[in-house]
Amino acid sequence: MDLYIPNEQKTLAVGSRLARGLHHGAIIFLSGDMGVGKSTLMRGILQGLGLRLPKNNSRSSYLHSHDVNGLTVHCLDLYLLSDLDDPRFTTALSRLSEPSAVRIVESPERAHGNLPEPDLHIKFRQGIKGRTLLIESLSERGSMLVRAVNAHH
Repeated sequence: MDLYIPNEQKTLAVGSRLARGLHHGAIIFLSGDMGVGKSTLMRGILQGLGLRLPKNNSRSSYLHSHDVNGLTVHCLDLYLLSDLDDPRFTTALSRLSEPSAVRIVESPERAHGNLPEPDLHIKFRQGIKGRTLLIESLSERGSMLVRAVNAHH
C-alpha cells in the first residue's frame, strides 16, 4: 500500500491510527533517510497510545521503552548505529526478543539482519512536497495494522 503524507500533522495522524491496531508482540520496521519522518511517525504511534513525548527526543540511546495502556513498547532507533558489537546495541537487541512487547525499529537495515522478522515494514520516500509511505504487511498481524491505518484514510 502507498500512502501520500503531505506534512508532519498527517504523519502524526497516521501514527495515531496505527496505534489503534497495535497488539502485544507486534514488530514494525521504519526505513528511510534521516529527516524523512520516521521519528515523527513513531511519536504519532506513542501519542495514539496516550503517551506524550517532546518533539526532539535524544538520540543518545538506541532504545527507549514505554509502558502505556497495558502495552510495553520498545522503540529502537538504529540510525546512528556504527558497530554491531556496541554494548548499547546488544542490550537493546535483547529487549527485542520479548515476545509480548510491541517493538518499533527505525533504520532496521543498520542491524544487518540481526532482528526478528517484522509484521509491518514502512518505507519512507521523500518527494518534492511531502513524502510517500510504502506500507508492506508481512503477517496477519501486519494486515490488521494496515486496516487500522486505512480506517479513517
